[in-house]
Amino acid sequence: MSARRFDPLRFYENLPNLGIDGPLTEELPTALVAPRAPLGADRLTLAAARDALLDPVRRWSPHFDWMGIADDFAVAFVALFGGDDRERRMLCAHIGYCARALADRDVIKIGVELLPIAGLCPWDFLEIGGTELTVVSGDGDNLVWRGAMSGGARVGLPTQIDAIGEDSVSVGSMYAPGAHVWTNGQIEVVSDDVPVPLLFDWQGEFWRVRSDGRIGPAGRPDAIRLSATIHKARRIGDA
Repeated sequence: MSARRFDPLRFYENLPNLGIDGPLTEELPTALVAPRAPLGADRLTLAAARDALLDPVRRWSPHFDWMGIADDFAVAFVALFGGDDRERRMLCAHIGYCARALADRDVIKIGVELLPIAGLCPWDFLEIGGTELTVVSGDGDNLVWRGAMSGGARVGLPTQIDAIGEDSVSVGSMYAPGAHVWTNGQIEVVSDDVPVPLLFDWQGEFWRVRSDGRIGPAGRPDAIRLSATIHKARRIGDA
């Protein structure tokens, strides 16, 4: 028996009852109870938990640790990569998404602003000093900027943008060797033998987060070494 399938193009429109109508449910499905439970749950158990969460009549108690449940299912989703059970992995993704929605149901909702982008399939977006920078796919320039300054450039196969300082950004890639630095409309190439998803300033030095797990400045490329492939990375504050 397989889990109920959802249209992949509308997958994330299927959410729990986030309103005030319906009887309050005070008992969680088995797959949601114990920490790390999703890793030990089979597809039928996960499907039953997902379907219970999506029951439009049930109203789920706000006293459950929805954020913790969402984190557990995010961990399970990642842990299931590399296997052949895509259905189980996607059930974990959907349950985690539902739990996150329940955790955030009382968060103030803000408006959504749609911005036209000069390119196809945006990968990342950043505003710095009145200039909006976007990484896009397709032919032609794949780093475009507009606002206080406007322009574009072809910079390998970029996948993310991160602020380095007040007027510079790291343009990193998970596909093409090296990275680029954009500073007030000027592009600097940062050569490397592997993709560099992220550049960041640390005590006056540019550190590189390389896809092969090496993290360090140009003179000490493996100051830190991780036993993992790094596809994406962010610096948030000092973390």
